[in-house]
Amino acid sequence: MDPKSPRKQQKPFDQSIRYKLMLIQSVIFVIPAFAIAYFLYEKKILLDYYNALIFIFVLALILGGFILLRQILDRVADLAEFGKKVEQGDSTALAAAQFEDDELGEISGTINNLIAKLEKTTDRANQRVIELLCIKEFADAVREERSKTKLMHLLLEKAMAATGSASGAVFIRDERGSNFSLVDSRGVDPVLALDSGAQMMELVKSGEMGPGSPTFVAPLIEQDRMIGVIALGAKQGGALFTEQDQNVLSIMKDHLSSGCEAGYLDSELQDRVRELNKRTEDLEEEIRIRQETEDKLRSILESSSAISIVSTDLDQIIRYWNKGAENIFGFTAEEMIGEKITKIYVDDPQSREILSQARNHVIENKDATSCEVRELSKEGSDKWVRLNLSARMDQDKNVIGLLGIGEDITERKQLEQMLLHAQKMKAIGTLAGGVAHDFNNILTSVRAYTELAQFRIDNQGAVQESLDQIMNATDRAKEMVKQILNFSRQTGEEKKPVQLGPVIKEAVTLLKAALPSTIDVVMALKEWECIIHADATQVHQIIMNLGTNAAHAMVQSGGILHFSMIREEVDRKTAAKIPELKSGNYIKLRVQDTGCGMEPEVMKHIFDPYYTTRETGKGSGMGLAVVYGIVKQHGGAIVVKSKPGKGTLFDVYFPIVSERPKSSPRKATDIPHGTESILFVDDELAVTEPYLRILEDLGYTVTGFTDGMEALEAFRANPSHYDLIICDMTMPKITGEMLAQRAKDVRSDIPVIICTGYSDAMSEEKAREMGIQAMLPKPLAVEELAAAIRTVLAGKSYNAA
Repeated sequence: MDPKSPRKQQKPFDQSIRYKLMLIQSVIFVIPAFAIAYFLYEKKILLDYYNALIFIFVLALILGGFILLRQILDRVADLAEFGKKVEQGDSTALAAAQFEDDELGEISGTINNLIAKLEKTTDRANQRVIELLCIKEFADAVREERSKTKLMHLLLEKAMAATGSASGAVFIRDERGSNFSLVDSRGVDPVLALDSGAQMMELVKSGEMGPGSPTFVAPLIEQDRMIGVIALGAKQGGALFTEQDQNVLSIMKDHLSSGCEAGYLDSELQDRVRELNKRTEDLEEEIRIRQETEDKLRSILESSSAISIVSTDLDQIIRYWNKGAENIFGFTAEEMIGEKITKIYVDDPQSREILSQARNHVIENKDATSCEVRELSKEGSDKWVRLNLSARMDQDKNVIGLLGIGEDITERKQLEQMLLHAQKMKAIGTLAGGVAHDFNNILTSVRAYTELAQFRIDNQGAVQESLDQIMNATDRAKEMVKQILNFSRQTGEEKKPVQLGPVIKEAVTLLKAALPSTIDVVMALKEWECIIHADATQVHQIIMNLGTNAAHAMVQSGGILHFSMIREEVDRKTAAKIPELKSGNYIKLRVQDTGCGMEPEVMKHIFDPYYTTRETGKGSGMGLAVVYGIVKQHGGAIVVKSKPGKGTLFDVYFPIVSERPKSSPRKATDIPHGTESILFVDDELAVTEPYLRILEDLGYTVTGFTDGMEALEAFRANPSHYDLIICDMTMPKITGEMLAQRAKDVRSDIPVIICTGYSDAMSEEKAREMGIQAMLPKPLAVEELAAAIRTVLAGKSYNAA
């Protein structure tokens, strides 16, 4: 090394470096030497010839390494000294740094190049910092600002700062997309003065003013639509725009697009917020109105006493039970909510089937339906309900339950049953009237021939006795027909003194014929002659209804039906136990059976109209209600006792009266005679023929006809020949009423007697208005007919007994 080199003239800094290097060298050399010596000592290895050679060789290697390391470290010290001078700004350092054999020449050149590159890198870094700051400031502004024009002003400012442009302009495109308007411009540039939309579009499409050009033009995009253009020019030193400038502008344009879109979205959001606020207000108002409506509706529903509203889920559990349902069925909401709706179902397969079909229809079709069913009240009585059943659905239109709105139509059903019963009775009455007419004609014929035979038989022996029995039979038949007519028309006779024993015997005899042979009927009528003030037909009805009810209780296994009469004096103590009774003398009619008996709950309702334990169609539920009504009308009372499996006992109390029944009709010896001429008309020859003979036997001249028109023609031919007309009411071709009218048209003073087996068309009042002097019911009794003839011929009206 040259003694004139800087290494020969060391300074304190250089000495410090070298001392440190020498210390490092010594440590590197000495440590291995001591390590080897320690190894030999510890292992107690003797230095024989072979080991000595190895040791010397290792020491030589260490010494060679030490010398080589010393040279390297000297070069490092020189380099450190050079770097210190450069750091201190010594401009002569590079020229003075002439190292021996140019060992550090290459290092010096490299360092000079690194310094130049470092300066350029620093400039670029500073530019990137400026760019990032501009981008950040623009991005921050975009988050705060929503005005598109202000954002374009800011974009131009930050773009020029980021790219180092001395001039620039930004344009906005109109809504039609045909023209551009200048928003902002800075500096002067011919290109930036373009104001033609076509020129600007052409310039943008050409792409000539981009990276590598002294002027930069780029479109501004919002939601895939060009909303404007930014143009930059005149960079410092005439530099051209680069890809980096394009990237910076692209980032800023993206922020602008986001800002514009955010502004648009913000504006749209504000519109939506206003719309939502408006809808919220409308919804709140609607909710308020609905709430008021629901409150009013709930108030109406809760206060309604005639309409039941019941809501159930799909398991038929009751979820809602209003006041109307409580009034109709007697159960409170606390008793029913949580219970199954089947709690109010009657034990009737038909009603249950109707409800099941209605429920399935609503669930499957989601459609409302209605039906009329019987349901059960808390007291155990049936309630007829007109039920409207609809589905309760969730938001997804799935059926979650049922809503039943019911109206109590029990009273209407009762009226319908009464109407139906009345229609049935009317039909029965019509049928009974027809049967009565024909049957009375037969009885008239039987009675007439019997009475004719009695007139013509002199002896009073066995034959006369037999004829008397026939007469008695026709009288009973006549009364039975009369009772049937009264019963079928539901109109009885006026109450009059009646001997109860014969009435009961007759009714029981009639009932017995209708009962099965498994039921044994027993009568014990000791108080035969007790007199009550009654309608015999209604007493018949009591016997028939109580007997029929008892028979139903014994229909399965048979039994004994017992009728008895007991005289009983009711004192105040007994009367207190029976509220309907007053103290006094009564005849007690007892009807007792050995049937299945009744539960106490059933006994509470047996006198309720339409209450029945029988299957649908096998009982109207009116029988015992009618009995109760008749007994009350007669001033009596009815008491019932029963136990399940022990039978049932009914005691019917009738007040005893002292009045006696009217005496029997006059005897045959009192029959009056006459000599007048009579026109007798009846369409039945079996009636006409015997009465011609009877009247002739009584001294009258009789002309008989079975054709009403022929009889009328005969009268018209010789009206003065006849003193009296006797005709049947119901005849073919011409009725008795028409015959009487036409005969009176010919001769107004001709007296007329009309005989009828049964007719609703003629009443005694109507007959008197027409000038008909008498109406006689068939079968005709000779004594009554003869008395009527004499009364009418005397110019008086005759009233039949």
